[in-house]
Amino acid sequence: MKKLAYFLLAPALLFISSVTHAQQIGSFSLEEIQKQVSDPNGKYYHTTLLEKFNKDQELDTESLVMLYYGFSTLSDYKPYESWLLEKELLKVEKGKEDASTAALADSLLKINPVSLLAHQKLYRAHLDSDKKLAIKHKEKFESLGKAIKYSGNGRKIETAPLLISPADKFAYFNYMGMTLRPKEEILEENSKIYNVVYYANPASPVLTNKWYFDNTIPFTKENKLKSEITVMIAEKAASN
Repeated sequence: MKKLAYFLLAPALLFISSVTHAQQIGSFSLEEIQKQVSDPNGKYYHTTLLEKFNKDQELDTESLVMLYYGFSTLSDYKPYESWLLEKELLKVEKGKEDASTAALADSLLKINPVSLLAHQKLYRAHLDSDKKLAIKHKEKFESLGKAIKYSGNGRKIETAPLLISPADKFAYFNYMGMTLRPKEEILEENSKIYNVVYYANPASPVLTNKWYFDNTIPFTKENKLKSEITVMIAEKAASN
């Protein structure tokens, strides 16, 4: 059984070892997070944290960080599979979320239970039909946003917040109350992969500022995800 357990864990451990040397999330390394969320007897065991989160129990910031980033260290983490649903959700315009949007977001949560985008869409989809349920998803959305914010402020490349899903950037900007511009680019530097986006300057909508996201975790896990998004960004730039 010990050998079987090792072989089951090996792919996840190999992935973690390939990115942990460069990944620091606030005061935690990704390697430390992986150890914490994998310990059934520990304070931050991921299964326990997720159960509390889904039961609407309040979690402190450290627990939210372990919940969000810890998921990327588990064997269930499949960012490309999530992306296939996320890109469909991104097609739904703000204010047009409906029951079919909610069903799609619920399907996404089965693959990625800590999807910021899914909770944002569920909040909007239920706002008119079930305000109580909508508020629950809004609270989850804000909690996960807090975890991402903990990892960096995005104002410069050295403080780029980490995402476990590239699609979360759209929901995160809503969480921050900022408006994205259509321009963006992929930047690779010091063994990390960044998504550089532009947003409207709150002081003057005419001006734009840069914002950096660190996508090393999902792009290292799934190279085809990086390739598809890089092509998508290039096509968007060519059409503008």
